[in-house]
Amino acid sequence: MQTTAPDVQEMIDFAARWKPYCGAADDEIFTTFGVRPRDFYLRVAEALSSARNPLPHTGLRSYCLERARRHRADRL
Repeated sequence: MQTTAPDVQEMIDFAARWKPYCGAADDEIFTTFGVRPRDFYLRVAEALSSARNPLPHTGLRSYCLERARRHRADRL
């Protein structure tokens, strides 16, 4: 499944909105975007690494990478 640019921006906004609360619940991520939480966080991190102006989301990329890593660790 390829994500379009508006979907990616929605994901970034969603992750930024939920970051202060330690992230959204896994089922909320899946229900909203139709992807596993690990995939969600990786997509957001990838989008932020290629963003021209990541300043409004300072720290969000590293937060998403950490959340993705934790989801992988939970599955092992």
